[in-house]
Amino acid sequence: MSAKTAGDASGPDLLAPRHERALRTVVRAIVAANPDDRDDETRVLEVMSALLGKAKRRGPRSAAYNDLLEWIAFDYSVETQWKQRMDVSVTSIVRNVVEHHHLTRTKAQRESIIRNLERTFSAHKDELVSLYSYDGAEGFEEFYDPIVRALRALSESGVPVDLTVIPPMAVNGENSAK
Repeated sequence: MSAKTAGDASGPDLLAPRHERALRTVVRAIVAANPDDRDDETRVLEVMSALLGKAKRRGPRSAAYNDLLEWIAFDYSVETQWKQRMDVSVTSIVRNVVEHHHLTRTKAQRESIIRNLERTFSAHKDELVSLYSYDGAEGFEEFYDPIVRALRALSESGVPVDLTVIPPMAVNGENSAK
């Protein structure tokens, strides 16, 4: 499995190396807690580019796009690995996830997003499923606990952070960083 590099438009941000995904989560929390008139995701890309010295990708994807891809990978893994179904339609999983998300306002937007997500997921299916399946290789707590601890330390130091960018289970769960 190959990891993409930051700024690489050929794959979703979810396939970036672990350290870049962790740093991006921390940056998202700080940016979300300090809003201005610019789009949060554009600001995150600017910070990541400045910190890592890599050119930022053209045309920012929303954080919701990454969330949708993660949910699609999870749902797909449940159907194919846990339920052992061989007749799984990626399109129906994508459609179900998109229609239950606040990302789109019109049917035309939904259809465009469904096609885009289906193409992206299909192109990176093996990598996404291995990382985000119901029994994915990387532990949920293993990834989020250090991030939650870092954000809480920043908060205690007076840096405004928004923990809502972290899944609630990671922040409030019994295994979350105290």
